[in-house]
Amino acid sequence: MNKLLGLSIFFIFCYSFLFASDKYLLTECGESRLHIFENEQVAVLSSEEDSILASSDGKYFSRSEYDKKHKLISKILWENKGEDSVIVSRLDYNYNENMSFPKDSTFINYKNMELVKTTFTQNGLTESEKIYILLDKTDFNITQLKTEIHYEYNTDSLITQKTIYTYNNNLKTKTEKYVYQTPGKDYAGYDYYVNEKLQRSIVYSSENEYTDTSYFSNNQYVVASYSGGRLLKEEFFSNSKNIDRR
Repeated sequence: MNKLLGLSIFFIFCYSFLFASDKYLLTECGESRLHIFENEQVAVLSSEEDSILASSDGKYFSRSEYDKKHKLISKILWENKGEDSVIVSRLDYNYNENMSFPKDSTFINYKNMELVKTTFTQNGLTESEKIYILLDKTDFNITQLKTEIHYEYNTDSLITQKTIYTYNNNLKTKTEKYVYQTPGKDYAGYDYYVNEKLQRSIVYSSENEYTDTSYFSNNQYVVASYSGGRLLKEEFFSNSKNIDRR
């Protein structure tokens, strides 16, 4: 009975949000498909202009729209509360002409009253993020900047720096840096700094073997050794003296 009720709600959802436009009525150039899995229902409708994918896992409904080149344009998520269903979030992408990756996106979290504006590089990497607090539930243009993040990359598309600006009563800046030891390799080790202070160091001896060192205050640090993805041992140091081993 619960499964039947869930399917009924899902079909109503599909009709309301998937088939609401005349251009999505079945025609010679349109196609509709419904897939039912154990706990999820997925409906797909495609036309010459774009495609719509609607899905439900019982707790949430989502509606994703793709253009004719199969690039994601928008995704809306609802929390399933029957007739009282509410929008949880909405994500929208903008593209430059003839570009595969988006130039920017806007994400609204209605539950947390938060807005995130993201820009991307030509390679699709995140370039910057601006996180805003929504101050008015009826007007999303009324916002307050909360956090701003900027990203930098090397020629291998690996992140080299992340700068975080937090706007509260006073501006706070946090800089995270990644210094790679073997550039050009998929398993490049790196040193990780926060505000110029070393926090972590990963050093590879081979593709599947490496050590992961975490640094703490008072000259203490922990060295974890891995092989094939498995933790072999952990060694604890204080002032360069081994004080424990597991």
